[in-house]
Amino acid sequence: MPALKTSTDSTMHKTQRILTAGLLGLATLLPAGMAAAETTFATIRTDKILREAPQAQEIRAKLQADFERRANELQAKMKQFEEDVAKYQREKDIMSAADRVAAEKKLHERRLDLGLQQETLQQEAAARERQLTLEGMKAINTVIEDVAKARDVDVVLRDPVYIRDGLSIDITDEVLTKLGKK
Repeated sequence: MPALKTSTDSTMHKTQRILTAGLLGLATLLPAGMAAAETTFATIRTDKILREAPQAQEIRAKLQADFERRANELQAKMKQFEEDVAKYQREKDIMSAADRVAAEKKLHERRLDLGLQQETLQQEAAARERQLTLEGMKAINTVIEDVAKARDVDVVLRDPVYIRDGLSIDITDEVLTKLGKK
């Protein structure tokens, strides 16, 4: 399937950074003794979750099923257009002026139409990916919360840059295990 440009990765990355920064900011507001003595931190590696969780794999499969046929059809149309442009370039010198103008107009209209079709497909794929990702993230977040509650964790940090050893536990594998059972 041709690669479709989507913004989920950057959107999710921005969201994760905002959440992490917010949680770190919250943690810094706690008195130092209280944060170290009473607050339990856990970390989760979202890149691993998004790579290995069955829900993430389902999202990729649904997107491919939803858009592969249309992407392939559009790619075939674009290939045919390129062949027609090459044919026009070879034959334009032997065409009459009226035929040349008509062919150029037709090629121009097709180019615009193909560009519009490509843009529409990318926008629809991005919207569908956002929808499926939100649905999948709800399930993933529920499992993260369940694991955090079961482990008596107060704060879960997604993709932390640095946490001193012993101050947090990584719950990524436990979350993946539970996601696999759903």
